[in-house]
Amino acid sequence: MKTFCKVPFFGLSAKHDGQASVCCNINDYKGVTKTGTIDAPGNEVFNLHTDSFDDIWNSGYMKDFRNKMLTGGYETACQRCISHEKNGVRTMRKKYNSHFTDHDTEVRIHQHNHGHLVSLPQWYDFRFSIVCDSSCAMCGPSSSSFLFKDWSKYSDLLDDANRNKLKKAKTHYKKSLANTKFIEQVKNNLDKIKFFEFRGGEPLVDRDVMKFITDISNTKYAKDIRIDIVTNGQRFPEHFIETLNKFKAGYLRYSIDGFDKVNEFIRWPAKWSQCIKTLDLIKQLHSNWDIKIITTMQVYNVLNVGNLLLYLENNTDYSVISNAVWGVDHLSPYMMPLEARRLYAASIADKFPSFANIIAKDVDISSPKLIEQLKLHNKLMERSRNTNVLDVIPEMSFINE
Repeated sequence: MKTFCKVPFFGLSAKHDGQASVCCNINDYKGVTKTGTIDAPGNEVFNLHTDSFDDIWNSGYMKDFRNKMLTGGYETACQRCISHEKNGVRTMRKKYNSHFTDHDTEVRIHQHNHGHLVSLPQWYDFRFSIVCDSSCAMCGPSSSSFLFKDWSKYSDLLDDANRNKLKKAKTHYKKSLANTKFIEQVKNNLDKIKFFEFRGGEPLVDRDVMKFITDISNTKYAKDIRIDIVTNGQRFPEHFIETLNKFKAGYLRYSIDGFDKVNEFIRWPAKWSQCIKTLDLIKQLHSNWDIKIITTMQVYNVLNVGNLLLYLENNTDYSVISNAVWGVDHLSPYMMPLEARRLYAASIADKFPSFANIIAKDVDISSPKLIEQLKLHNKLMERSRNTNVLDVIPEMSFINE
């Protein structure tokens, strides 16, 4: 099956507010529901703060999804990965599939009984909390405590949709999975676990995440466990390298979205000097660590990303992969006029063909409504950063034409 994904048979995605999901990339998911299926979910959602993990793992919802993955019919839920793969973007599906061997997958599929799995997960995608030290341009208040406070301070510049996001985030932005029975159960089953993934927020500024990783590193199981971390690298304690090197392997995705001042604007209040320091520090990770720079393509970097790519090529050995803004159309790279993108793509095509192909894609989603949303978003960022966007990213002048 060309688009088969192994995740439903191996793992679970867990958020700070207790939401559990097959995968963080599921379209419009609200969590695993107590009744219904992915196509017709029930109204009541399981919560890892209060409900039994066993009930979630083999709920009717989860069993139905596993059966759909084997027989087809999952395309609606998985459209995010399917769409990204058509655009040449390395997706969650491809990454996760590489974690698990075909043999192990066949064993799990053979074990399942109409979607029911006796075996516990081998992989967990954790968002312990939304504790974060950044207010990234493309983020939202449900993913960053720093941005939540930033938006709250300048709420007069939010449209109705973003005010609703802020209001919703207020109910859960301080929550954490750290002291739940679910996490205790995970710790008691380390012998069965092969992968942990940590995202946020920002994992490396969350004390509970750091303690969890440190505690696991000091067990006999660490040598058999791989951990994946997504970080903005702004606070990477030097002593933590020793902790990370106790694990069998790791995948570090270091998020940098632009060169120097562009990255500082997008990932405010990031400092380029710290980016450089972290790029040097992570060289100390052992050889089984796979380090990638991940760049989120968006309207703010689509005509200047070559500066970052050139710097990284000249100063590091790390490969760069692209992510794409999703769900905030006014920040899409395809808001930038097509002709400008084509010209810029041609200028970097020889050195960075994969990025050039993404940039030059024959898509133009710009509309008067989205332009107004982008202008409002710019005002919000300019207020919080005390910086004019055109002083840092002159390419954005197109919205005033």
